[in-house]
Amino acid sequence: MLSLLAACSPALTPPWPPHAALLPRGPAHPLADPLLSLRLAFPPPPSPTPRHSRASASAPSHRLRPLAPPRAAAARCSSTTPRPADAPLPRAVRPITAAVFVQMLGEGLAISTLPLHLTAMGASPTQVGLATSAFSAAQMVCCPLIVGLSSRLGRLAVLKACLGGATASSLLIASSSSTLLVILGRGLAGVFAASVPVAQAAVADLVGAEQVGLALSRVSAASQAGVIVGPAAAAIAAAAFAAAGLPPHLRIRAVFAASAALALLLLAATAAAPPPPPPPPRAEGRRRAQPAAERSAADSAAAAVRLAQPVLRLIALTVGWSLTLSVSTYCLFGAAQMGYGQPELSACVSAGAMVTVLAQLVLFPALLRRAGAHAACALGLAVLGLAMAGLSLCRSQPYHTAFYLLNRAASGVADTATATLVAAFSASNAARASNLALIQSTRAAARIVTPVLSGRLFAASCGAAFAPGALPYLANAALALSVTSLPLVLRRISRREGGQGGEPARREDVGIQPHAAVSCHRDPRRPCQTSSCASLLYQAPCLLNPFKFCSYCVRRHPWRDPGIHRASYHVVTYAG
Repeated sequence: MLSLLAACSPALTPPWPPHAALLPRGPAHPLADPLLSLRLAFPPPPSPTPRHSRASASAPSHRLRPLAPPRAAAARCSSTTPRPADAPLPRAVRPITAAVFVQMLGEGLAISTLPLHLTAMGASPTQVGLATSAFSAAQMVCCPLIVGLSSRLGRLAVLKACLGGATASSLLIASSSSTLLVILGRGLAGVFAASVPVAQAAVADLVGAEQVGLALSRVSAASQAGVIVGPAAAAIAAAAFAAAGLPPHLRIRAVFAASAALALLLLAATAAAPPPPPPPPRAEGRRRAQPAAERSAADSAAAAVRLAQPVLRLIALTVGWSLTLSVSTYCLFGAAQMGYGQPELSACVSAGAMVTVLAQLVLFPALLRRAGAHAACALGLAVLGLAMAGLSLCRSQPYHTAFYLLNRAASGVADTATATLVAAFSASNAARASNLALIQSTRAAARIVTPVLSGRLFAASCGAAFAPGALPYLANAALALSVTSLPLVLRRISRREGGQGGEPARREDVGIQPHAAVSCHRDPRRPCQTSSCASLLYQAPCLLNPFKFCSYCVRRHPWRDPGIHRASYHVVTYAG
């Protein structure tokens, strides 16, 4: 403490005006590194005395020298410096997204070719439905288990196992001689369909908190792109095999064999790739060494995390239902109410999928930078509900198609924002992976339940005098609009419990621990619940009274207050 005061003594020599406590907060100076240097500026004194002439000449701007943090804290901060939000993603993200694309390419191929393949084998409609449901049921049950293994065995190893399982599934379908083997092959594909949550957890481990949303949007876009390219690739491959003289009953089998070969090729390429760097260490093991006030803040944040996950799963279920209505149920709606044939339906579904990918790659990152994940999720849900109601009530062109495409774009934004919030409201890397897996299981459950529900609602409303066939779309629109405010409620709770910028405060993202508990500036009777507050890190003396510690913390959007530097943690503003 004495050495810290001695280092600041040359800058403390100018006399402070007696009304400094009432001065408004001025804009903070640009900080090269807020955790390693802190420069504070105050207005010059009205009339410096002669005994301070030397100090005034040596420091004409009357600025304090940087307050260096303690040595141990500086060592911890140097290893956890956050990357800027607009910085390029690490190169290790590319093979992860490539693995997701290849596996979902096989899924798109199966969706477009298996019904006709099973019908040619003599399967009944019930068996075709079982083959479709086997994938979603296996994914719903096994996804949390596979992702849990990735937390113990490593993300890359489990991702390679998922690619191997997809290869085995394609080979089993290609060589199957009965319908039962095809159904088993689809079930095997569902068991290893955890590549999306494993990849989401892997990219979230590779990047900092500022880039989690951007990395998750890349994984979601790769997944959607695979589903889009799959049917087109299957058609091109089947045409190529037909040109090569392959018999018709072997062409679909050859397409699945080609999909397995592509997965094997990528698996061989990733086998030679170096493993990604390990994620930053977590801070759960230091809980007992924390002060009582810090443990209380951690308990409050944990309560907010427990509340957030069920809410986010409800949002994921809502978005998953909208996807069912936009693909399978829309084929019934378009044929019965709009007079569409197969070319028009295929064009609408393909265009909607491409709009979803563009929304995840372009629109969502822009919304994330400007408004945050909570506002992006709320906006996506609101637009989704309005567009879903619009496409069911408006039957004239081009407004109907515009509502359909707007619905697909909003679903892409809401889905990616939900995954980003799931990652943000997780207390550790393992919890984040588990929560992402549960979100994927929720989507798989939606693919099982919502087709039956949507079909019954559509059949019940087809004979209505007003807007026939619109009942399932209006029900989903009402559900989406009813949950629109939930992301904003979560943001308010996270701020109240010590979150920064509407995001929950996670100590492993900051990598620091407070030295002592200080009083909150809003209510001095209770301790400050901001675990990453810079006053707790620096224990810096107050500028008016150097024998007291400054305990003024700021808890609001850093980028909306010009007096605070934009960072992923709180910055102390010394106003006296």
